Amino acid sequence: MERWIAAKLLGRPEIKIHGLLRVGTNYVQSLLNANFRVVALDSMEGGWKHGPCDYSRDRKFVFVVKNPYAWLVSFQHWEQIHNRSAAKTLAEFATQPVSHKQLREAWGENTPVETWNKALKSWLAYSESENTVFVRYEDLINGFASQLTKIEQQLGLKAKFGDFVNIHTRADNWKTKSPRKPLEIDFYKHEKYLEAFDAPTLAILRQQFDPNLLERFGYQLI
Repeated sequence: MERWIAAKLLGRPEIKIHGLLRVGTNYVQSLLNANFRVVALDSMEGGWKHGPCDYSRDRKFVFVVKNPYAWLVSFQHWEQIHNRSAAKTLAEFATQPVSHKQLREAWGENTPVETWNKALKSWLAYSESENTVFVRYEDLINGFASQLTKIEQQLGLKAKFGDFVNIHTRADNWKTKSPRKPLEIDFYKHEKYLEAFDAPTLAILRQQFDPNLLERFGYQLI
């Protein structure tokens, strides 16, 4: 049974999660299903979660954002272990056309950075709607309970328990041909991903990332 059908039968609100690959959308889905009386729709239900939003007043929406520098490192690794990218450097990966076919088709013939800009601009069009909320991955891993409270209050959700429960294992736990790295929360908490950037790469990215978008979400050009 598809989850949207289950939502109707159970009388629970449907929640559609959007975010680029490798920003924590699976984590958020697991958190919502574990803590609230909702049905968080799967990847393709109600439109592809990594693509444009098929907005509806009858659903609730959670948009997940990740620091673009952290996202770029994670996305490059994801594409490499799936043999979709042969880029030898992060700078090369950032300036080549998106190697993920479905993502490229969803947002156009863009580089990863251009895709980050375009996707977030598109989703921001719904930021003033009462049935939407934006959360940052960094805030979730540093204080998941406060972010769940934010989601609960903004979307009017009903919690299952008195205290929120966290998810401590990988939410993307399905089998793949190429193994993933172990879950390393400290890698993001302590911004260890910045070690992957040299001065020339940072200079390129300063020309590509939309500074207004970064400021909107509390990020800075480096």
